[in-house]
Amino acid sequence: MVVRSTEEVSRYYTLLREPARCKIVEILGDQGKASFKELRESLGLGVGIIYYHLDMLPDFLTQDKHRKYLLNDRGRKARIRRT
Repeated sequence: MVVRSTEEVSRYYTLLREPARCKIVEILGDQGKASFKELRESLGLGVGIIYYHLDMLPDFLTQDKHRKYLLNDRGRKARIRRT
């Protein structure tokens, strides 16, 4: 069992309550990986805004050798599953 600090849990809730960041996690959870262009097309947001949100999620994302974004272990655990 992993015990997390209250501050860490609070930080993650704060990060993921933003709809655009939740959508990024959802897209990557559904697709496995996505390029910046694919994320931009799915989100319909400006380049700067997407980079801002990606920069806010380093604890949840990584990039492969082709620079596609994907969820790391923590990101997969944080993903909210749709029913």
